[in-house]
Amino acid sequence: MERIKKISSLVDDNSKVIDIGCDHGYLGIELIRQNRNISVISSDISCNALSFARKNINREVPEAKICLRVGNGLDVIDKNEINTIVIAGLGAHTQIEILINGKEKLEYVDSIILSPNSSEFYIRSNLEKIGFYIYDEDVVLENGKFYPILKLKRGIKKYTYQELLLGPILINKSSKVIYQYYKNILDKKLRIYDNLPDIYNDKKESILSDINILKKHL
Repeated sequence: MERIKKISSLVDDNSKVIDIGCDHGYLGIELIRQNRNISVISSDISCNALSFARKNINREVPEAKICLRVGNGLDVIDKNEINTIVIAGLGAHTQIEILINGKEKLEYVDSIILSPNSSEFYIRSNLEKIGFYIYDEDVVLENGKFYPILKLKRGIKKYTYQELLLGPILINKSSKVIYQYYKNILDKKLRIYDNLPDIYNDKKESILSDINILKKHL
């Protein structure tokens, strides 16, 4: 539950939240428990997931005002219903696709919190398309897996390649988990580099550049 707690800590008081891909509804439950005047729409494309979410919500916070909706991405809301979007547990490409496809629904959105399963570089590289920048970043280690968490605010910022790779905010933070996170990325890139045939010379040069950036930072 460390990831849920960290994500919930990044949600502003008095927010109107949609949790896209809510799975079993744990984030909504956590937000309501905190009693910070936060309203929650928990949505999922899966009816089965929402069935589990409903059971958990009724058991854990039976008086909570959590609205459950079945549907794809931002299709389940009107544009003035929410000011905060949370998408966790989905791939980076899917998260960006949801935001781009629902861009007209972002008019009243102040904050977006994303926690991709992988490819956070892709998210950082595509934020201009939705008109948001990275306001805060962190990493959680849960059940042996690293989960990057990005909080976005409205606006445009240009990032260097190093910032896209390491995270413009995360690069200036220091903790044991963050060090392990960067070390894990480095180890993966080293394995890819060692196993990539020499005929992919351009790809190897690109990976080697990333390796050097990571080593220098560590």
